[in-house]
Amino acid sequence: MSWRLAQARDLDALLALGCRAEWRVVPFTARLRRGGASGLPPRWECSVLVHRPAPGAGADGALLLTAGGLLLPVLGAQGPGGSAPPPFPAWPPLRRALHSAMGPLAEISWAEAGIRRQPRHTVDYHLMVLSRERFRAARSGIKPPPPGLRLRPAAMKDAASLYPLQRDYELEEVLIAPGHFHEKACLTNLRGLLRRQLVVLAELEGRAVAKAGTNARGFSVDQIGGVFTVEDQRNRAIGQAVMRELLQRIFREKESACLFVKKTNQPAVALYQRLGFQILDGYRISYYRD
Repeated sequence: MSWRLAQARDLDALLALGCRAEWRVVPFTARLRRGGASGLPPRWECSVLVHRPAPGAGADGALLLTAGGLLLPVLGAQGPGGSAPPPFPAWPPLRRALHSAMGPLAEISWAEAGIRRQPRHTVDYHLMVLSRERFRAARSGIKPPPPGLRLRPAAMKDAASLYPLQRDYELEEVLIAPGHFHEKACLTNLRGLLRRQLVVLAELEGRAVAKAGTNARGFSVDQIGGVFTVEDQRNRAIGQAVMRELLQRIFREKESACLFVKKTNQPAVALYQRLGFQILDGYRISYYRD
């Protein structure tokens, strides 16, 4: 069979494909969650292509392309005991511009070869995962935060105080070309996170000094992103404290948490390892347009 636009009858196959190892592809599975249930996203939001190797067979590949041009590829089991990936569809398969591709290294390498366009820029990360049980057992290296540090879930009313942290996070960790930073887009993104995601704020003497939150909420796994501590308060165990608070809240609902972190960011990698996270895969974002 060839690639085609997913329909309602493909939902179970897409869920089985994405949830097989959900920690690898939470941005994909999160878009199949609709109001606490499951369903295909509306076409104006994103389009989903599915590949089934034979009539009645499960899906062995999927491509999700958002309205903003983010491509999320998903592949079935490969390697020993698995099968070869399906052929990549003729590109472009959808009437949407491609901005970037994001996912586990195997999926992005497959997509890069199929797109046949050299990305303008690529960033490689560690994909790290933490189970509820491992988090509860992790105790080594836990340091006390500064006296008076207040941790709480952030709300929409906190957008103004959180904005400087979100701005500096995007400039330091996200944007390839900092000169392309847009204040309005940053604030809109922050408000969207506060509306749809779980965000924890750390305050010291009334000042917002750190934050951490989810950026994709799957069925049994939440993906964490936007972890940031203001520069003058680093190395005081504040990042550790805000992450622990976020993880405690995540594990009230979910079985696992995952995140991706730049391989060169050794302090962050060390922090996550102290919390119990393990490096389980590689992750990549390839940018095709600034």
